[in-house]
Amino acid sequence: MIDLGTCVNRLGPPTSVGSVLAAFDPRMLRAHPYEAEGQFRHAYAEHLGVDPAHLVVGRGISEFIGVLAAVLPPDETAIIAPDYTEIIKAFTTHLMPHVLTVSDTPEDRLERLRDGMRHFRYVVLSNPCNPTGVRISTVDLARACLDYPQAVLVVDESYIDFLADPADAMLGIDLPNVIVLRSPSKVFGIGGARCGALWTRDAQLRRVVARRMMTWPLSLLDSMVAVAALDGSDSSAGASWVSKSTLRLRFCADRMESLLRHAGIGEVTPSPTHFRFLLTPQPNRVSDTFLAYGFVTRPFDPAEPGRVAGVRIATPLEEELADFEAAVASLRAHVTG
Repeated sequence: MIDLGTCVNRLGPPTSVGSVLAAFDPRMLRAHPYEAEGQFRHAYAEHLGVDPAHLVVGRGISEFIGVLAAVLPPDETAIIAPDYTEIIKAFTTHLMPHVLTVSDTPEDRLERLRDGMRHFRYVVLSNPCNPTGVRISTVDLARACLDYPQAVLVVDESYIDFLADPADAMLGIDLPNVIVLRSPSKVFGIGGARCGALWTRDAQLRRVVARRMMTWPLSLLDSMVAVAALDGSDSSAGASWVSKSTLRLRFCADRMESLLRHAGIGEVTPSPTHFRFLLTPQPNRVSDTFLAYGFVTRPFDPAEPGRVAGVRIATPLEEELADFEAAVASLRAHVTG
């Protein structure tokens, strides 16, 4: 089976990760991970180009979502849905599209965001959105934060690294009412290493979150793997490895999108990422057909809170596209037949 149901970079991790693990001395596990947090914090801050003091380190974005759900007042917090599973579970007020059978757009999503910031103290969204891939521009997000300074915007930027210009992000922006969640796990293909960071210029918010974190925020192995990935592979810098791999993934994703659009089996949501969302009233049927051809995809049930009917598909690689096209042709035959 080829797993297109998760969105971790299938070209990773960089070879530097394997080299570090191969040279690892198990006796290092005897001690508590005193340096793990600091090593990751400084390596990630350097990679992101931000002040390490503005980062709170933890075990992936999911942990920060849980912490924020515990410290933010539920009746004053809303999410822009559809969104990531953990965000939907953590926050119960979902600002959904007005028409669930039409593909979401950046304009519609921005309208819901601005409405949310008018009425709620905290608004949470993933950008680019998981699962649809829709992205609101940084300029529009920043303008919303300026227009509604009484509201705090929490942005999960898990997939910003897959964009052609990952620096076009809310991370590092000179605004006090912004919280950004970031992790190297998706883009470096190290989902098994649980590491991530919360960034904000608001020192009080950082203190509130930090008090909720564990004594040992990262294990030694989590930190080692992440730092090795950030350092890059062989003679290439980490940023260079990311740039090359994401360029390849975006190229394949554009070809996948073309196949899906010409098949006429559902509406494809445009996205700058390496995955696409196929809006269809029969997500399980579509997902089962792909499974019969060896591709695992992610169907979404509209009966569940914060969902719209569709299938999220991470891009197959070049050598897998011919088999993927055969699966799409089978779906087209079923739909037109």
